[in-house]
Amino acid sequence: MPKSLRRAPLTTKDRAADAFLITAITGLWNGIAITGLEAPHSCCSPPGWNNNVLLDGRPELDKGGIAFSRQRGEGSEVDDIAV
Repeated sequence: MPKSLRRAPLTTKDRAADAFLITAITGLWNGIAITGLEAPHSCCSPPGWNNNVLLDGRPELDKGGIAFSRQRGEGSEVDDIAV
């Protein structure tokens, strides 16, 4: 898992014996508040690579990775982040 995401608590539910579907995320990404998890297959190019799956073992994320938003600035504007 990327160093900047290691302390962000993840909520998961069983998906298979060796993988879990991430259903929520909180915490900070590079010191900026995470505002929510993006829906699976909703972020980035080509459309919808993120599958929001956490693997049991190494690597902890597959090629699809996870996507979430974070607060940008003082307003309600957010960045979408794919890992």
